Amino acid sequence: MHEGALDVKARQIFNFDERIRFIAVLTTEGDVLDEIFRPGVISLEPESDTKMIYTKAGIALGMTSPMDKYHGRVKSVVMNREKVMVICFNRGPKIVLVSVEPGFEKVTELGHLVEKAGIG
Repeated sequence: MHEGALDVKARQIFNFDERIRFIAVLTTEGDVLDEIFRPGVISLEPESDTKMIYTKAGIALGMTSPMDKYHGRVKSVVMNREKVMVICFNRGPKIVLVSVEPGFEKVTELGHLVEKAGIG
């Protein structure tokens, strides 16, 4: 990946906690705008399945929009799996997907950092 805006911002996120594996900026349809792995980390799924995962992230956030008028906008969705946690932050028309090692508990703080760094 090229040395771009996400690379610089991702360093702040990766420095926040060593359990953060990966950051992607997606459209609500799951199309990748930018992505970066922590150096030395590899994907857990084959690349051929990655698009499906991203699309489902967009669907997960989209399914909540009818309730926004009652409960407010969804800030994040956390999928806590056996091998990885996937956190999707709602950043307006974009989604910031962050994968972390299991047991990560600083979701709110990470969300504030993603917002402060201007990711998404």
